[in-house]
Amino acid sequence: MATSRLLAKPHSAQIISWLRLRFRVGLGKLFNLAGVPGIVRECDYAANTTDAQVTVRVRELFTIITVNGLEIYFHRLTGTIDGVGSRCGYRPDRVPESAQFPTSSE
Repeated sequence: MATSRLLAKPHSAQIISWLRLRFRVGLGKLFNLAGVPGIVRECDYAANTTDAQVTVRVRELFTIITVNGLEIYFHRLTGTIDGVGSRCGYRPDRVPESAQFPTSSE
């Protein structure tokens, strides 16, 4: 009897996880339909494989997402792009390129 309860827990956890995912997807669709902007938290991220540096800063009027020195300004309340700028010393020719994947020979 105790063994059957232990086996049932992972299955019920999978169902709960699936239901939570479906709920979040449904809520996301509803928000998109209503035009609600997405929520972004401040963070710093470094991708080792592509040598990319990403920073998110939330200010009073704009959310600023910086990728390798290029700043994209999003209106805080609507989520629309308001403009693009660059930090002092930003050089587009020095931004590392994404890794190239080999093409298949068909």
